[in-house]
Amino acid sequence: MTLSGGLDSTLFLAIARNQFPDIAIKTFTVARELNHPDMVFAKKAAQTFNALDYWVRCTPEMIAEGIDEFETAFPNILYRSGDI
Repeated sequence: MTLSGGLDSTLFLAIARNQFPDIAIKTFTVARELNHPDMVFAKKAAQTFNALDYWVRCTPEMIAEGIDEFETAFPNILYRSGDI
């Protein structure tokens, strides 16, 4: 699951851990810098709820390139909110 360390993703992680106390939970946090607040709070949430948190560091350019590649590969499933 994705984990920003914010209220909603941390709450979701807490519920998942409560419902599945014995499974391995893997979380993924994406930010530009390793000291970004999302990384800091996600680490705390992952430690609190015994989850293995993977960190993905990427630039805005990397994200834009990835979206472009995704749109090319899957042109019929990606929509912008204004298109619907």
